[in-house]
Amino acid sequence: MNKFLYALGLALAATAAHGADIDFTYNFGDAAPSGWGTGKAETYDVAVRLDNPSFAGARVKGIRVAIPSEGTADASAWLTGELKLKKQNGKNVNAPDIDSKSGTITDGVLEISFDTPYTIPAGGCYVGYSFTVTDVNQATEAPVSTVDGTDPSGLYLHTSRTKLRWGAASEELGKVSAMTVMLEGDFPERAAYITLGTAQGAAGKEFSTLATVVNGAMEPIESIGYAYKAGDYSGTGMAELAADIEGRIGASGKARIYFDAIDATGNYPVEIRVTSVNGKSVDCAATEGTAEIYAFLPVNRPLVEEYTGLWCGYCPRGYMALEMMKELKGNLFIAAAYHNGDPMSWDGKTPNYVSGFPAAYINRSTSVNLKDIFTDWDDFRKFIPEGDVEVSVEWTDDSHKAIRATSTSRFIKDHTGADYRVSYLLVADNLSDPKWIQSNYFSGGTIEEYPYMDNEIGRMFLEGGEKMTGLIFNDVAVAGTDFDGFPGSIPAEVVAGESYTHSYVFSLDGIPEAVLTQPDYLRVIAVICDGRTGKFLNSNSSAYTSGKPFVDMSGVQAVETAGEVVETARYTLDGRRLDAPAAGINIIRYSDGSVRKVMVRP
Repeated sequence: MNKFLYALGLALAATAAHGADIDFTYNFGDAAPSGWGTGKAETYDVAVRLDNPSFAGARVKGIRVAIPSEGTADASAWLTGELKLKKQNGKNVNAPDIDSKSGTITDGVLEISFDTPYTIPAGGCYVGYSFTVTDVNQATEAPVSTVDGTDPSGLYLHTSRTKLRWGAASEELGKVSAMTVMLEGDFPERAAYITLGTAQGAAGKEFSTLATVVNGAMEPIESIGYAYKAGDYSGTGMAELAADIEGRIGASGKARIYFDAIDATGNYPVEIRVTSVNGKSVDCAATEGTAEIYAFLPVNRPLVEEYTGLWCGYCPRGYMALEMMKELKGNLFIAAAYHNGDPMSWDGKTPNYVSGFPAAYINRSTSVNLKDIFTDWDDFRKFIPEGDVEVSVEWTDDSHKAIRATSTSRFIKDHTGADYRVSYLLVADNLSDPKWIQSNYFSGGTIEEYPYMDNEIGRMFLEGGEKMTGLIFNDVAVAGTDFDGFPGSIPAEVVAGESYTHSYVFSLDGIPEAVLTQPDYLRVIAVICDGRTGKFLNSNSSAYTSGKPFVDMSGVQAVETAGEVVETARYTLDGRRLDAPAAGINIIRYSDGSVRKVMVRP
């Protein structure tokens, strides 16, 4: 980190609001700034947007920001209502439309006061600064003072050679400007505003959304009251913050906002206003959002497809990830494991190309590192899918040689000329064989080396041998249909909320016996996609062919036996038969065919 950035960060951290003057910065956590840059000699234009309603009527006095003193020139501060460029000597240059003032960088800091403080309008304004790197050195390679953050108003960038157009950069870079804007005005004692965005619900049912609450004053926020109007519907509510919002204008946090039922489908403009902060009444400006009301809300089940093999020493990472995700997410977690080069091998083409093992994709579009699946999967669940699918299975006859899968799909909107399609995967759970040996490169490793394996399954591999036997394999892909789906499996004219069924029969002839040893634990995954775009929409799993619901077959868990279901055999992880429980992981087989892994404490 550049020393001048660190020094300025300490100075800003010590700055506090006083009287009617505040020093505002998007560096809400008082973090020590770091640098960002292109490594080129060029002109940088950097801006933030002041759009908090509490700023309306306040006045911008000036700015303070770290800029390297050596190798830079032509520093200035400016104000503009719109980020614009104009042609000058054949190049696009910044063109502020309110005010601009040149300044001098002293001891690594540019501090400029405008001749006349500018009154911020209700719609907000941009405040920025510019400078030119004339000589690239260690400091000027990354001369823009930033801190980690994603507030969309916290960083806008333009440069003369690299970023040739103005653009919001906080989401792309994960950074916001560390610039301080000096303000004066009559700020409220307490205030807050809700950034709602789009809330989605089902007709006739209460619904909620996770919204951003932005502080408009200098008092920390623990809770808010709110009132809203959505079309002809209105209501009030109270919300606790997921974590307290610190006492700074612009600091933000998350709260769940609840709405009463709206009877009819459609899009409704929403006006929402904070009415209390920490139990005390406030008079805050309203903000706007949208409520989208559908016939129903689908359950979003992202599909994870893993590529693995017994010979693969790093593939226990995938085993651990899939087993632990089922522990954490239950039957919301839908996965298929394509084995390669072992008795469970998938025979045929796969939906994704992989260059190495283990590998995994979410929704057949995004490659994911298996150690990150715990957070990446959650990211895919943050949206409402276009449709939902359910699937059931049955044996076609008493010979149990074929399985009929029947899917039922629904969609949240009407469609004309659609090309939605269904495809199917036959998967097997509870597979084990004492002769199956899993290569394990994690043997002898530590949690410090592999922090993502800090769980019961992960430790099982860290503490196990380089060759592991006795493992139970779930989610094994056995057979499948064309991954692009069946054309015509869903009609072209789709009515919102209507159900559309389709069936397919899996013949078990020719499927290796190794993956058919537990016929009662075969199930089918149904996938719906858009045939025009190839876009994945949603997935779901059936119950088992035995009729038992698809439940978590994995992990270290307590087992309760009932009725006539009794333990029939017990093994260690390396496949040794046990006569009695032994300390560590025990693999237990029951009289109904089910298998569990259980941790036995010393």
